[in-house]
Amino acid sequence: METSVVEWCQQFNLLKIPYKIQGWHVRCVRQLKMIIVQILVGIFLCVNCFMLFTFFKKEFFWTTTRYILFAHTLMNDSVLLVLTDFVTLQFSFNILLPVEFCIVLCMIMEVLSRTTRFVITAMCLERYVAICLPLRHVDISTLRRTLAGILIVWALSSVYAIIDLFVFIATAPPSYYAGKTYCSYEILLLTEWHKYMRIIRAHLEFVVIGIILVFCYIKITIAARAASGGNKKSSSKAQKTLLLHTMQLLLCLNWLPGYVHRSFYY
Repeated sequence: METSVVEWCQQFNLLKIPYKIQGWHVRCVRQLKMIIVQILVGIFLCVNCFMLFTFFKKEFFWTTTRYILFAHTLMNDSVLLVLTDFVTLQFSFNILLPVEFCIVLCMIMEVLSRTTRFVITAMCLERYVAICLPLRHVDISTLRRTLAGILIVWALSSVYAIIDLFVFIATAPPSYYAGKTYCSYEILLLTEWHKYMRIIRAHLEFVVIGIILVFCYIKITIAARAASGGNKKSSSKAQKTLLLHTMQLLLCLNWLPGYVHRSFYY
C-alpha cells in the first residue's frame, strides 16, 4: 500500500513540491535581503552626497582641516560602498569575472579601506593638536599641510596593496590569469607565508591605531580636566568627537576577528 502511494506521488511530482516550495522561499528571502541592501546603499549615498554638497557650498568648510578630512572620508567611503555593493551583487547572482579585473578591483578596495582608517586616525590627531597644542594648531592645520597629509595617507595605504601585487605576480602561474573568479582579496594570497604576512600586518596596524587612540584620548581628557570655562567646553566636545572617531574605526576594523581566526587556523 505504501509503495503504491509513493509511486502515485512520484507520478504526479508531488514529492518534489516541498523542495520546490523550500527553494522558492530561500530565493525569495535572498532577493528581499538584496533589495533591502540596495535601499540602504541608496540612502547612505544620498546622505553622503548631501553632506558633500554642503561642504563645497561654504568656504569655511573647505578651508578647515577637520572638515576637509571629514569630506575626504565621505567621498572615500562612498566609492568604497559602491564597489562593495558591486561585489555583493556579483556573489549574489553568482557572476564570475576575469581574474585581471578582480585583481584591480580588489586592490582599489583595499587602498580605499585602509585610507578610511588612516584618515580617521588623522582626524583624532587633529583634535589632539587643537586641544593640547592650541598655539601650534594654526600653523599645523593649514590647507597646504592638510592636502600633503592626505597624499601621505594615500601613499601609506597603497604600500601594502603594491607589496601584495608584487608577491602575487611572483607566485601566480601564467594560467591563473586566464580564469574567472569572484572578486575577493583572497585571490591575491596564493601562498601560506603571504597569508601569514597579511595577518601580521593586520595585527600591527590594529596595535598602532589603538595606541594612537588611547594616547589622544588620555591627553584630551587631562586637558579637559585642567581647563575652565570655554576651554573646558571645547575639550569636552573634543572628547565626544574622539569617541565618535573611535566607533568609526571599530567599524572599519571589523575585519580583525577574521584575521585572528586565520592566525590560529593557519
